[in-house]
Amino acid sequence: MFIIGKKIYKYEEYHKEIDNVLYKKCAYHEGIFGEEKWLPCTEEYFYKNTKNKSDGLYPECKECTKVKSIEWSKENYERRKEILSKSQSKPERRDYVNGIKKKQKERGMFTKWRRENKDKVKEYNKLRYHKKHKISNKEWLDCKKYFNYQCAYCGISETEHKKLYNEQLHKEHVIHDGSNDITNCIPACKSCNSSKRNYDMQDWYKQQKFYDINKLDKIILWLRWMKIKSR
Repeated sequence: MFIIGKKIYKYEEYHKEIDNVLYKKCAYHEGIFGEEKWLPCTEEYFYKNTKNKSDGLYPECKECTKVKSIEWSKENYERRKEILSKSQSKPERRDYVNGIKKKQKERGMFTKWRRENKDKVKEYNKLRYHKKHKISNKEWLDCKKYFNYQCAYCGISETEHKKLYNEQLHKEHVIHDGSNDITNCIPACKSCNSSKRNYDMQDWYKQQKFYDINKLDKIILWLRWMKIKSR
């Protein structure tokens, strides 16, 4: 037997032989697609689950797993991004993902997607490049030096960021609609910069798992110092 939520399912209710082949009923198919689904009880149709001692497979078929995964990702956007960030920080995973992206690019998949989704590309570019900072190279270097060449929020170093995202730390607008000069700028990693968006900095930061009161104080001191210097 196996358990889904608080309900216990007996083995014989979800397994049967058809022409000497063991079949398994997907425990979620009826709820998602409105009909029962019996499939051969193999890893071709169900993902492996070593914790399930009855047949070694998950109770839902691969098709339902994909649907559940998409729904979970929509409802847990920040958590999914955090998991992906940790996963992709591993060299072997990063090389694997880059290899897939390279093959997709060679086959023209990115170009095709951009051509077929012009509205989405336009909206993305609007969000990404809504405005740019107008600060000198020296101001930016001084800013990064003050924060020890790390993301002011989560603390990832610029060296690690370069390895992970193949780009330098971002110039983060602390106040989304604030000024474009150094008085409203701190270094942030790609993940934090994307996650914070137009939220209030302190409200957003205090909700993050990597929240650090000392880092917040450092950010506030930097912004105050820059405002005093700009007078």
